[in-house]
Amino acid sequence: RIRLRAASIVSARLRSTQALISHNSPWVRELRRQIYTDPGTGLWSKAFLDEELPRSVEKPTSLLLLKPDRFKELNDAHGHSAGDAAMERIAAILSQEVARIGRGWALRLRSNETALVLPRCGPGEAVEIARGLRAQIGALDLSGAIPRCSFRFSLSMALATWPQDGDDWRRLVDDAYAILTRAWADGGDRVYRLRAR
Repeated sequence: RIRLRAASIVSARLRSTQALISHNSPWVRELRRQIYTDPGTGLWSKAFLDEELPRSVEKPTSLLLLKPDRFKELNDAHGHSAGDAAMERIAAILSQEVARIGRGWALRLRSNETALVLPRCGPGEAVEIARGLRAQIGALDLSGAIPRCSFRFSLSMALATWPQDGDDWRRLVDDAYAILTRAWADGGDRVYRLRAR
C-alpha cells in the first residue's frame, strides 16, 4: 500500500509538472497571445476580459470603461484610417498608464471602446486615474497622422470597483458597460460611477 500510494503521489506530481510546462511552452504562450490580443491596437481583447481576467482579479479591482465621444464624426470627416490612428494613440495612452501604475491590463472591447482593469485599486485611486485619462485623451493631437486634423475628443467613462459595487465580476462588467452607454447617450464628456445596489 505504501508503494502504491508513493507511486500515486509521484504520478500526480509528474502530471502537474507536465501540465505546467505545456501551459508555459513558447508555442502555447504565442497561441494565447494571438487569441487574447486585439490585432489593431495590441491591447488585450474582450475574450481575455471574459475568459481569463475573472481568475486574476484581486480585492479591490477597479474597472474603467472608456468611449471617445464623436468618434463617428472623425471617421466621417477624415476616413477610417483616421479612426485607426486615433485608436492606436488611445491604446498607447492606456498601455503607458498600466506601465506607470505597475499593474493591470489595458483592453480593447469593441470598435472604439476600451478599458483598464486595475487590481488593488480602490474607487478613490480609480477616479484620479480617470481624470488623468480624460485629460490625456482630450489633448490627443492627431495632426501628425492626419493632415489638417484639429479634431479633439471628449470622453465618456464608466467606473466600477469589485467587489464593492458587485461581487459577481461578469455582472459587474455588464452593469458598468450599461453605465458607459448611458454616459455616452447623455451627451458624453462625463464619468459615471457604478455603485452597489
